[in-house]
Order: sequence, then structure tokens, then C-alpha cells
Amino acid sequence: MKISFVIPAYNEEHYLPGCLQALRTEISRHGDALETEIIVVNNASTDDTAEVASLFGATVVNEPTKGVARARQKGLENATGDIVAYIDADTKVTPDWIVLMLSEFAADPSLVALSGSCIFYDLPNFWRFVAGPYQAFVGWMTDLVTGQLVFGGNFAARRSSLLAVGGFDVSIVFYGEDQNIVQRLKKIGKYKFSLKLLAYTSARRFNAEGVLRTASTYASHFVYAYVLGRPPRSDYRDIR
Repeated sequence: MKISFVIPAYNEEHYLPGCLQALRTEISRHGDALETEIIVVNNASTDDTAEVASLFGATVVNEPTKGVARARQKGLENATGDIVAYIDADTKVTPDWIVLMLSEFAADPSLVALSGSCIFYDLPNFWRFVAGPYQAFVGWMTDLVTGQLVFGGNFAARRSSLLAVGGFDVSIVFYGEDQNIVQRLKKIGKYKFSLKLLAYTSARRFNAEGVLRTASTYASHFVYAYVLGRPPRSDYRDIR
């Protein structure tokens, strides 16, 4: 089973090396037994994102129109793997991430998509202490009620299933594109959120805009996407 890793990237020259190094380390644990490709979608970057990606041996594809859904879709269009795994440029997969992900798909042929939780590695100490158990509890409860909690930066799906539902809705610029795709994927197969499938990610948006404000923004957009299928607004602030 081949895995295509897709990483959307807009001006991510500083975070991308850590992301790609962690991914390369995880892939190397499997030796030649695993077939993979890494696709970095250069999403209208004006810095050295493309050059950094190339240095780490990633395939660089360009998406000149900004928007995370457009970037994810461009990655899908260029992917050749059986599984397309999406991680963000400021995300680092944890050891055994690949094993856990593949075991879920192997155990259930009807599973079309899978997501896991994130650990914010650069939150202030107080919020990091609070966020761990709180996020786990809220994540478990939200998924129990809605059945479609998803983190777009820690997400994998069968490529055939993504293509079957038409891929990502590129009219969604930022918030809610992950909820939208999962809502449509659930119509053709099973979706699972696993607390075991962890990835480290930056809390830069929380740090820049405030933890409570950012959390409420994500929560409100989740509700809108769950009820209406898409987020209420498309404006957002680039945090780099």
C-alpha cells in the first residue's frame, strides 16, 4: 500500500524543515518495506518554501491561488498513493504514526478516512498543562456526538474515496474544509477519529490571537460546518 503525504505550504520556510525531518525519520523506520511519496504544495509562497521542500527530496507542486482547500486538492490531483495523508507544514508526526494509520485501514476495508488529535508543542506552560486532558475529553465527546471530528493537519483517506466524492471544496478558503470533506466521505464509507493517532503541531495561531478567542473561532466554525456543511466566513489572518 503506497502512501502519499501532502503538505500545504504558504510561506513556511521556517516550519517546513522540522515537519519534513520528522516525516523522513518516521518513513525511514520502515526501510524499503513501505512505498511513499512526499508532495509539498507551494501555495503562492513568496519565500523559500519551494527550495526548502526540494532540499528534503519532496516533490513540489504549485498552487498559485491561496487557500488551504485548493492546496489540499492540488495535492490530491498529484498523488499516486492508495492512501493520501495530509499534515500541515508546522506539524510533526509522532513515532509509529504510519503503523497506527495503516493498521486502522487494514483492519476495516470499509474505513475511508481517519483523523487524530494534535499536541500543541509551543503553548505557554499553563495552557499546555490545561490543553492536554481538556482537548482529549472535548475531542472524545465531540466525536461521540457528531461522529466527524477531524483535524485537517492530521488526516488520512483512501485516494479512491476522495476522488469519488469530488475532492475538496475549493470555494472554502480556510476554516471548515476538513469538516466538509469528512461530511461527504461519510456518505460512502466509515470515518474514524482516533485519540491514539497523535501529531505535534504549532500553537502559533493560539499564541498570536489568544487561546480562548481562537478556540471559540474553531468551535463556531465546526458547528456551522457540521450543521450547514460549510463555514460562515472565509476571512482569516496569516500567522507566520
